[in-house]
Amino acid sequence: MLLTGAFFFIFLRKIYMNKNLFYLLPIFVLLFSCRNNDSEPRETLIREANLTFNPPKNASNSDLFYYYNFKYDTNNRLVERIGAPIMDPSGKIITFTYKISTTIEYGNKSASIKESSTELIVSKDIKENLIFNESNQIIERNIINETFPKLNKKTKYFYNGKLLVKTETTFPNNIFNPERPYDYIETIIEKFAYDPNENLQNIITTRLITNGMESTTQVYEKQFGNYDTSRNPFKKLNVLNDYLERSLSRNNFRYMAVIYYTSNSKQLISETEWNFNYDSNGNIISSNSITLE
Repeated sequence: MLLTGAFFFIFLRKIYMNKNLFYLLPIFVLLFSCRNNDSEPRETLIREANLTFNPPKNASNSDLFYYYNFKYDTNNRLVERIGAPIMDPSGKIITFTYKISTTIEYGNKSASIKESSTELIVSKDIKENLIFNESNQIIERNIINETFPKLNKKTKYFYNGKLLVKTETTFPNNIFNPERPYDYIETIIEKFAYDPNENLQNIITTRLITNGMESTTQVYEKQFGNYDTSRNPFKKLNVLNDYLERSLSRNNFRYMAVIYYTSNSKQLISETEWNFNYDSNGNIISSNSITLE
């Protein structure tokens, strides 16, 4: 940071020729480390992103051009997503408002997520609690429904190094009585596979429903492809489940297919493609769908 060019070599020569100056070596190492840290690329943060990256189920094409805004703390952790769609009972988007926000509060290896509004009535009976490991990876997500505790959901996350390889979701308050034909136990398992570049290739989701008489298994697959070579700006949004899939890879997928498997066939449910704008180095830049800092 302070020692550069010819001055560095003069400094090093003096150290070599004068044994009394060897105590200065730690100072040199510290300064050189500072210089290296200064040269590291700055993190890319998303400030705005439209609904094309996490479209609601019944969204129309015109709905996808609404934008979320994102705020971060001094450690570049996501602390707020501003904006939310307003839906009718069928799930159709009526409008989009910026008077509702999703806030994230961090604790010691934990975080809590909830929706709030200063002007609109927002249901506060649903919140999420996250638990992190020593590597700041999410290892558990609890969705708590205070009005209907039976709908509480717990997801556990399993890793191979820094890659998420499996999630297991259960409903701990869904009390099962085998003598009641409408009671059941539901478990959802997701398995994640990656290519050699650490880009997500597919997610196999197995949904197992068991009651007192029989078990039913449903299998879905999400396939991801057409990756670019850009750094991934979605990594900082991983605390929101809406962006988890996008945050997992080194680069950015531009194609996704959803496939449903039966006992003897498979059915293509949907295919989606995305376009990004890039700079001369192949990194994503701001466009109509996304604004970066």
